Amino acid sequence: MVSLAANAFTEIKDLNQLETELNKKGKFIILFHTERCEYCKQEKEVLNKLESEMKDVNFVRINPEKVRIPKKLPGVPLIAVGSDGNLVRAVVGFKTEQELKALIGLIK
Repeated sequence: MVSLAANAFTEIKDLNQLETELNKKGKFIILFHTERCEYCKQEKEVLNKLESEMKDVNFVRINPEKVRIPKKLPGVPLIAVGSDGNLVRAVVGFKTEQELKALIGLIK
């Protein structure tokens, strides 16, 4: 099992920080999660593994129970991927490692 390292993701504390992270050059993946969501915990484990393999992707996570999001999320875990500030795709629900790699592969 993959260990959940404390520094594995950039943990978003407010919307200004989220905007800063999204506007960085390069690829990003954002995990919207809650602490009590079992699927979110499983997703974090898979993403931790991918982060160690994909150094060219900025991995970010945000807990909408701690940081107020202006729009209602369709559910958690929600994973959003993009590049250079542009969202490419967002999906809801647990995704396997292979599904996440395919999703990250959509980022140009």
